[in-house]
Amino acid sequence: MERTRNTFKNNLLLTALMSLAAVCSARVSTAQTSTTSDSKTTWTWDEVVRQARVENPEVTAARENLNSAEAKKTVAFSAFLPTVKANLGYDSSDSSSQVLQTTATSTTTATGWSAGISGNWNLFAGLQDSAKLEQARADVRSAHAAYDLAVAKVSSELKTAFETAAYAREYRKLTSTILKRREDNLKLVQLRFESGRENKGSVLLSEAYLEQARYDDLQANNAARTAGQTLAKILGLDGQSTSEIAVEGNVPLTEPSNRRPDFDSIAASVPEYRQAEEQFTSADQGRVVARGGFLPSLDLTTSITERGEDFFPNARDSSSVGVSLSIPLFTGGKNLGSYRSAIALASAADSTRDNARREARRNLEATWSTYTESLAKLKTDESFRKAAVVRAEIARTKYNNGLLSFEDWDIIENDLITRQKLILQTRRERTSAEAAWEKAQGQGVLK
Repeated sequence: MERTRNTFKNNLLLTALMSLAAVCSARVSTAQTSTTSDSKTTWTWDEVVRQARVENPEVTAARENLNSAEAKKTVAFSAFLPTVKANLGYDSSDSSSQVLQTTATSTTTATGWSAGISGNWNLFAGLQDSAKLEQARADVRSAHAAYDLAVAKVSSELKTAFETAAYAREYRKLTSTILKRREDNLKLVQLRFESGRENKGSVLLSEAYLEQARYDDLQANNAARTAGQTLAKILGLDGQSTSEIAVEGNVPLTEPSNRRPDFDSIAASVPEYRQAEEQFTSADQGRVVARGGFLPSLDLTTSITERGEDFFPNARDSSSVGVSLSIPLFTGGKNLGSYRSAIALASAADSTRDNARREARRNLEATWSTYTESLAKLKTDESFRKAAVVRAEIARTKYNNGLLSFEDWDIIENDLITRQKLILQTRRERTSAEAAWEKAQGQGVLK
């Protein structure tokens, strides 16, 4: 009976230990899975767009610059409004006087508080205030253009980086397939060499091809990590130096219209030209500001003050209202120099604006040509790839049956591998060309 009881206790203890071990093992497995999940993140296209729109440093900086320009416009508008100030003071002074006839000396001590309100309203400042307000409005529009330019630039970079990561993913798969194909080819050539139907040079060349395939596979793995880090930079991700960022799918593509775009009308709306246009407007208003230095300034002032010995003073009040006119007669040549500088800056901004329009027109046509050519090239390379796949299968069968020489088979095999690599590059170039065309127009997926 006692032995049965001990056996039951031992079995119960063993069951408890096994259950505890299972729980610990599950927790370790969960931790390992979590670590693996943290070390490798897979992103879809929609996810990277949302992330870049919020976290990209360039877009964030451009957005804050726009907010700053809006605030400065408020500062410029404040020049049309009066200013009001309140003041509070305390004064204590001692004075002594001597009467000569009696040689008597008297001392007077004055202590008092003062409080008041003063206001000033500039009625005319040589049209400088209105010109500065127009400058501020032009700066806001220029900041809008700079923001659109930053968004278009980051959108283009995001498309290129995402497609490069997708290219690296597919290229890594392709190099693994090529490596396996080279291994099979080497075995086939070795069998034919051992049977006396192939020469040693063919074996050595096949071995060299295998080493090349291993090198390409190493490059593909390194390129995948580099592409992931480039994407992480655009997404504003930190702490990703040791982890691998992967992507799922490809960048969505669109088909262009068959009609040739109106480059002149598009050039007038691109951010670079809009920015140059607003910079000219700001410089042109700078001439008005500089010219205002030669004109008089008219101000309306008013004040109300109370003085007394007690705090808060409520006696001996005084008030004043006045108008002051200030006329600059001589400023040491500063006004003349400022005006000449403003004229030169406006002329330079005008030339920059004209050049920006011509450059936008040229860039639009160049990117459009590259974009349409990339479409035609993709169709061409896809046709060659399909043909190369069929030819390679036929050639392998013929070579295995002794109906094709190694030299001819080698040419067809290399052509297949070249076409397989080329089609991946062409797909990436087609996406990059579309991204460049959108950037040239000031468009992008982040808007």
